[in-house]
Amino acid sequence: MSYQITDSNGVTRLNPEHRTMLSVLQDLRKRHRDENDTFPEAILTHESGWAISVTRKGTVVLEIPDDPDSIYVLKKLDTDEVINLWQQLAMGNLDRIRALPWTKTTGG
Repeated sequence: MSYQITDSNGVTRLNPEHRTMLSVLQDLRKRHRDENDTFPEAILTHESGWAISVTRKGTVVLEIPDDPDSIYVLKKLDTDEVINLWQQLAMGNLDRIRALPWTKTTGG
């Protein structure tokens, strides 16, 4: 399966290993909010189009291409929880991710 991670500097890496995911997340968490932050989050995107982004404070957003008007959110996840989510996405475990207790909001 193919996936990629985009860090808070906008740098994208293909098929990152666990340690790279951890490093990206740790760097994000160390950042201070800055008006010049182009990417205030880090995002893991799967070849299916599903993407999980995370903010510095642990808010996670799931984007699903088949449901573009909805936003799925989990708040205050710790580092291990985010890494677990990213690894599940990297492995293509979409049903397992979908089964989590996401808060769903509809945009528009």
